[in-house]
Amino acid sequence: MLAAKRVEGVVDQEAIADAYLQKQQTSKFEKARLPLAEKHYYLIFSHQFAEKNPQITESIWDLVAANRDRIYRTRMPGYYGYLDARK
Repeated sequence: MLAAKRVEGVVDQEAIADAYLQKQQTSKFEKARLPLAEKHYYLIFSHQFAEKNPQITESIWDLVAANRDRIYRTRMPGYYGYLDARK
């Protein structure tokens, strides 16, 4: 719809949109520099564990965030191929 100029813009999760743009291999589209929104995900720990181990808790959260983004970036192009095959 964007390429056909039926809409003027599209908003999606960054990793999903990046995979789509990479698949399109075109310079027709421009990605906004600033995100419209951010959502943080957390692995939940008990209050007792978090209070006793604040550095471990923070390190695990950072690893979850870093790996989530990496997995999205590497896996999303495959999902677009799957969706294209279903048309």
